[in-house]
Amino acid sequence: MTREEILDRLRAKLTKNIDDFQRTWRSYTPSTIIAMSKTIYATQIAFNELCRDKHPDDVIENLLRFENPLEVVRDQWINEHFTQDMSRAMGDALLTIKEHHDAEKEYKLDESYSPSEMAQTLMPG
Repeated sequence: MTREEILDRLRAKLTKNIDDFQRTWRSYTPSTIIAMSKTIYATQIAFNELCRDKHPDDVIENLLRFENPLEVVRDQWINEHFTQDMSRAMGDALLTIKEHHDAEKEYKLDESYSPSEMAQTLMPG
């Protein structure tokens, strides 16, 4: 097979895979879709990335062995990028907000909130 034929076969599989995936989640309730947001996001990222003509032939041919290469790549991508300790990541984000004070410049403050005496000693003056 030529490179173009290999890419065409992969794109055809990917298109079927994403169409099937979208058809299933469109019937879900909003709360289920929110719970699936990571999977939906990762599926779209994998689809967009795999449809680009930048991967070596052997990688593409390896993916063609699977009935649903989109699911295979998506799940691997999730395993590699979403398995970090989310509590630590959230703690890091909260610390950055507290220490860098950039949020005060970009987001509206609640004027009705009055910090406690203890919080006032922790806030910059």
